[in-house]
Amino acid sequence: MIKDRYPLPDVQSLIDDLHGATIFFTADALWGFWQVPMEPDAMERTAMTTPFGAYEWLGVPMGLSNSPFCWQRMMQSYLGHLPFVRVFVDDIMFFSSNPTEHPGHLKQEDRARDADKTAAVKDWPKFETVKHVRQFLGLACFYRRYIQGFSDLAHPLTKLTKNLVPWEWDLDQERAFERLKTALTTAPTLILPDQKAAHDRADGCQCSGASWGVDAGPGEGTASYRL
Repeated sequence: MIKDRYPLPDVQSLIDDLHGATIFFTADALWGFWQVPMEPDAMERTAMTTPFGAYEWLGVPMGLSNSPFCWQRMMQSYLGHLPFVRVFVDDIMFFSSNPTEHPGHLKQEDRARDADKTAAVKDWPKFETVKHVRQFLGLACFYRRYIQGFSDLAHPLTKLTKNLVPWEWDLDQERAFERLKTALTTAPTLILPDQKAAHDRADGCQCSGASWGVDAGPGEGTASYRL
């Protein structure tokens, strides 16, 4: 079988593309793969044996190595030309900067629901096992490039995940836990970066023999960092 090499989008790049958007409509093509017909000469490769007989797939099943790439190519051909749509396999997002754009395709996000999402992090239960620590760090690591000094903040927690390290929850771990929760639920972590503005403000960069820093400049969601 020939491997399909159609590239899947980079998730971080998709997130960056959402800068300035305030309205989102998401759709999940739950059984989308099944709507793509199989090539007749490839059907025998999907054969399966059941108590009721042998069967072959007529539509593309989930689980084949080429299924995601085939679907991504098809969706890009349908929606790739629309500047307000981004597709990642069977997840589709329509977005706009104001309510008047793309009527009928967008839905305004309920602010109460957004508050519920951040509350889930703010009210994260205390850890009792190493598995609990790993679960939280798995979420936090997804946003690590938006959190200044992430490695230093998370160090007291990551220590607990190492082999042969005894479980010890003290002030350092509690402080790291609270700081990471704050970082995950406040700006600038939740601000979508404006790549064009960052490029235009490149003159805000400063460096010396000791450090390097950048100021994003004036504007909503301004963020300054020093590394």
